[in-house]
Amino acid sequence: MKLSGNQKGFSLLEVLIALVVFSIGMLGLLALQSSSTVTLSNSQSLSDAVVLAQDMADRLRANSDEALTGAVYNGASAASESSKNCASGCSAAERAQKDVNDWFGDITTQLPGGGGSLSRTGSAFIVSVTWQDRQREDGAATVNGRFDLRVEL
Repeated sequence: MKLSGNQKGFSLLEVLIALVVFSIGMLGLLALQSSSTVTLSNSQSLSDAVVLAQDMADRLRANSDEALTGAVYNGASAASESSKNCASGCSAAERAQKDVNDWFGDITTQLPGGGGSLSRTGSAFIVSVTWQDRQREDGAATVNGRFDLRVEL
């Protein structure tokens, strides 16, 4: 069989090389998709943490007299066992305890490995929300996220 100088079409080797190049490109796109999914999940956690910190800031402002004079808000880092239902009314201290309990409950249900703390210096509070970021697919170490909000009363 004699081949002519103007042969048309692709050889099997050219097709295999094109297939390998295409496959490498597709694997790169798959890795990019996986990475973006993890980043999106971690962005959602940060967004939730910001909303939760703002929620506690609003609770502090709504009950500012108790926040500045009482001890319930200052140094809180976990929910208390007792929490009164304030539907029929409650004192400022009971409202503060309910705020803290509800806030910590929201953190633990909305954030993976969620936690929080409140600290006061003078009339300023630091509202801290922590969470565990989703681990990347490549086995890189899991990083804990943290968001701090300063609230001046």
